[in-house]
Amino acid sequence: MHSIWSLLAPEHCVHCLEPLAMSHKLLCQCCFDQLDLLCSINRCPFCFCELTHAGGCDRCKGNLRSFDYLASAFEYMGPAKTLIHELKYRNHPTLAKTCAAFLLLQLHELRWPTPDVITYIPQSFLRALDRGYNQSELMALGLGIFLQRPVARLLKKVSPTLSQTSVTAEERKKLSDEHFALKKQNKVILEDAVILLIDDVCTTGTTLERAASILRAYCPKRIYALTFCHTE
Repeated sequence: MHSIWSLLAPEHCVHCLEPLAMSHKLLCQCCFDQLDLLCSINRCPFCFCELTHAGGCDRCKGNLRSFDYLASAFEYMGPAKTLIHELKYRNHPTLAKTCAAFLLLQLHELRWPTPDVITYIPQSFLRALDRGYNQSELMALGLGIFLQRPVARLLKKVSPTLSQTSVTAEERKKLSDEHFALKKQNKVILEDAVILLIDDVCTTGTTLERAASILRAYCPKRIYALTFCHTE
């Protein structure tokens, strides 16, 4: 019973492991205060990297994107990194609702339109079997409840791949365009719709680009991509 209660109401901060006050859950006040939402001002709208000069983003210059805008809630460091790590690798699916709440706050800051449909990056069958859940799907479902918008599994994974954390940036860019495919029954949903695509971490944006390119072929009005963390 004690172990179950510790999971539901941990006694220590999940990041710094300091004892938690009765009024706090998951994070102590010090770690919670480090969760500053990333500001979109002076960031590239296509990769969300900080702009270093007035001429625009050198990384995205000349590259056509399948999504209209990309943003993240936090940098992949500190308490934010710990939260997503606990969600993905430590079997804490209940953290998805907390992550979804921060995504909601970031959406308000970004002032993006309310989506018609929320979707997410799918997992391979083997990954889903191993982990037992898709963290991006759980965050999307939580966000759908907050926004009162439908969440649909628009995409499916059509080929097994290495974990994105185990490949280089160049290897990511070489991933096949057939990495994702649209689930046939979703073609009507996409036409002239505003789509919000959710994932956990954005590194190069390659995964989001591959997914958005499949969605773009079916004429949505806009595609917005939002992740919990951003890293370069």
